Amino acid sequence: MNTIENQKEIVQFGVSISQFNIDNLETGLLTMDKFNELEKGQALALAQETESILRQFVSAFEEHSPYKFEGYDAGILFQYVFDKVVEVTYKVIIDVEIDTQFIPSEPFEYHEPDLPEYIQLKLTNAVGKVGHIFCRTIDFIDQKGYRSENLKDWLLPVLIVATYVGMEFAQEIDLDDDSEMEAYLNS
Repeated sequence: MNTIENQKEIVQFGVSISQFNIDNLETGLLTMDKFNELEKGQALALAQETESILRQFVSAFEEHSPYKFEGYDAGILFQYVFDKVVEVTYKVIIDVEIDTQFIPSEPFEYHEPDLPEYIQLKLTNAVGKVGHIFCRTIDFIDQKGYRSENLKDWLLPVLIVATYVGMEFAQEIDLDDDSEMEAYLNS
């Protein structure tokens, strides 16, 4: 197999385990029930723009990063991309200006997405499943022997999985349901 086929296989695996079903109880975050479905053109444009940004993002790490991107660092990036894509998708859904940026140093510093607090809580509650999706995807890459020195070969498709999961997750959020926040405040 060539690199492009390997990358497609990585993305297909990550996407498949992110969808809730009996086989994915640990990683199944997405129900595929969308409250805020983007139009196909919007979703495609957002996905393409994000992939372009991720290619630049990964290149920046490949060229200038002191990180070796073993599990922990790549996991931080996965969560960061997931959070940022939820933020961008939310802004597209509510039709406000997108001012979100992917900044290479930001994942390793404190950052908080520009989201209402009750949606931020939904992100926080999803961290465990997002982490499992990442770990299972990395295990898949290692089992297949797809990890190489070139971050574009394996990290880029991993972050594309984070993009897909983030876009879908944002579309599944019921923007009128702040019950998690109420439960949190009352606990």
